[in-house]
Amino acid sequence: MTNDTNLSRRKFLYSAGAAPAAVLGSTTQPAFARSTSSDFSYEFTQSEDEWRAQLSEMEYFVLRDGNTEVPHSSLNTFQMDDGHYTCRGCGLKNFDSKWKVAQFDIGWTFFSQARPTTVLTSIDESFSGMETENAVIECHCRRCASHLGHILTVKGKTLHCLNGIALVFHAA
Repeated sequence: MTNDTNLSRRKFLYSAGAAPAAVLGSTTQPAFARSTSSDFSYEFTQSEDEWRAQLSEMEYFVLRDGNTEVPHSSLNTFQMDDGHYTCRGCGLKNFDSKWKVAQFDIGWTFFSQARPTTVLTSIDESFSGMETENAVIECHCRRCASHLGHILTVKGKTLHCLNGIALVFHAA
């Protein structure tokens, strides 16, 4: 699978002016964490083989390798029913439907906020050499470190712009 879609979304994110946030490192498997180290550990961990057995190829590509789904490819992008969304990797309840923002026809799933203490952020290192004040911010599940998407400004609002494939919807 190529990274063309991933790169075009990252260009979109960079041009959208993502909000700054703190860098959090880890020693777990996802791509964003491989180049950093700290004493932080995640509650839910699995071997690469276990992740591959649990997730489809595309889910692994997004959640564990930190890539981006094809725009408009997830039904969660269009889901506006009452309920909540959990991390596909570990089942942590990350987002409530009351914070879902109507789609901007950009192709991904948007929320105005996450549930408290469920999401960690880091600077997207695919923009090497970028100054911190211009950094694109990734968001990850606090429990398992799965890549969920990015935090950016769209039409004047700071939003969680997420890969729908990274989430599982649960109707109310």
